[in-house]
Amino acid sequence: MPIRFNGFDELRRYEHCLVVTYRKDGTPMPQPVWPGYDGDRVYLWTEVQAYKAKRLRRNPEALIAPCSFRGKPLAPPIAARGRILETAAERAHAEAVIRSQWGWKRKAFAAASRPLTDVHYIELVPLTSATADTPATEDRA
Repeated sequence: MPIRFNGFDELRRYEHCLVVTYRKDGTPMPQPVWPGYDGDRVYLWTEVQAYKAKRLRRNPEALIAPCSFRGKPLAPPIAARGRILETAAERAHAEAVIRSQWGWKRKAFAAASRPLTDVHYIELVPLTSATADTPATEDRA
């Protein structure tokens, strides 16, 4: 059962997170990711053609849990709402947060993979009673 609370403080203790998005038929699809934390937001990146981005566009509901490098969950999941970051400023901020968290590992991975223009950046916010009725695309000042 996903837990709801204010913030992702518990996740910060772990290096990797498991993000669960949902297929059209409701089947959960878990994927380990390298998160970047900024306040009550978690940022991650994925290739443009990755299905998790397509699933989040269709259904912004997600779960996030700390996990091992291989994706084994280490604690109960947290209910979250995700969105694909659309503006250049949002994407630059997400990349800066991820790089500050991962340092040389992120730079090495980026250098060995496709150019960073071929990625989506995703923002996850914890699903609390305050965010449950808020659209995922609402502007956040």
